[in-house]
Amino acid sequence: MKYIIVIFMLLGFICTAGAQEREPAKNDYIRHIGTGSINWTEGRVHSVGSSRMQDLEDQEKAARMAERDALVKARKALLDNLMQLNVDSTSRIGDLALQDPETARKLRALAHNSQVWETVYYHHPRDKVEVHVFLDLMDHDVQRLLPAAVFVGPEWRKTGRVAVNVMPYCSMYLDATGLRASPALVPAFVDRDGNILYKASVLGKQPGSRGGHVRYIRVDKDFNITRLYESGPQGFKVIAEGIDGQLESDFVLSWEDSLQLDDIAEGIPDDCPVIIIMGDE
Repeated sequence: MKYIIVIFMLLGFICTAGAQEREPAKNDYIRHIGTGSINWTEGRVHSVGSSRMQDLEDQEKAARMAERDALVKARKALLDNLMQLNVDSTSRIGDLALQDPETARKLRALAHNSQVWETVYYHHPRDKVEVHVFLDLMDHDVQRLLPAAVFVGPEWRKTGRVAVNVMPYCSMYLDATGLRASPALVPAFVDRDGNILYKASVLGKQPGSRGGHVRYIRVDKDFNITRLYESGPQGFKVIAEGIDGQLESDFVLSWEDSLQLDDIAEGIPDDCPVIIIMGDE
């Protein structure tokens, strides 16, 4: 047994687990940002901080000091990453913090209380300590401190006409695999003139909404996405032909898809789930 332990220490590190953070699923859409990442499918912001143990006689004290230093850095990085998240195609969370000191205070509190996912003590390089932290944007307590602008209920462009009577058209899939869009908490679908056809928040209409009405997922280039939306008359698919907005977070539909969406809009329930299919980062 002692040989196994020695080999493990030589190859890598010793980990101590913190809060439960599941491994991302294959179809989770993850974008790297700053020193961490955001899982847009699950709504989790992740960051990491690192430090080195001082050469003290009391190595336990040195480890605690390095861990605290790494935790401070990780939470500072998480706040920076949180500020960079797009609210919609025109603003980031950091913009809202600049406009309102109370919003800035709440965001700092969220970062300060972010959960430790994992603490890693490395032996190569020697005496390095890493702390990983995360913030779950789907958590109700977290959502109570987020700015109100990130919560938007589903808004469909309703024309008043019912050209198609098949009810309901749900779910709706948007194929954006060929584009390099920048995800947002409140994405929108627009026609070629920029008119909004649909928008909603990934977090829901209000805090505690049990998830949003729109969701990002990822598929790789070899995946046959037809399998995702071949669901008979209950499913509807559109393809984004471009991106729009200052932050490139809105999806432009062709005239044909825009008209089709108008034709069935009256038959779409407000809570119809909308899935945005993204390609590799």
